[in-house]
Amino acid sequence: MNKELENKIITNYPNLFVDYSDDPYESCLTWGLVVDDGWYQLVDNLCNTIEHYLNNNPKVDKVVIIQVKEKFGTLRFYYSGGDEFIRGMVCMTELMSSKICEKCGTNQNVELISDKGWLTTSCTECLINKEDQDAD
Repeated sequence: MNKELENKIITNYPNLFVDYSDDPYESCLTWGLVVDDGWYQLVDNLCNTIEHYLNNNPKVDKVVIIQVKEKFGTLRFYYSGGDEFIRGMVCMTELMSSKICEKCGTNQNVELISDKGWLTTSCTECLINKEDQDAD
């Protein structure tokens, strides 16, 4: 994710990103949010929903986000704390990522694509643009 969008998320949800550190021995967030910009809205909506839920349910364990990345073509959101409701929100968001282009964020003509051994969730237009760039 580009730094501007990443900083926006980190700034908007400081209670969730308490382990945001430059030291790789302290945090996997050293590498930032390792997804493309198309999933920004998914990550932002999930963080917003988690924060809202925690604010209205003070007995639920605090959530600390450990890592946000793409793996096998879909979003992975690793965290500690929370409860089953939060786990459900995270699972739902991870599933939704398989239907949203990681590059541009559209939900139109999206497929899980194998590209040179890597899986990626891409719309037809972004896939065509990537192939054109690779040909240059």
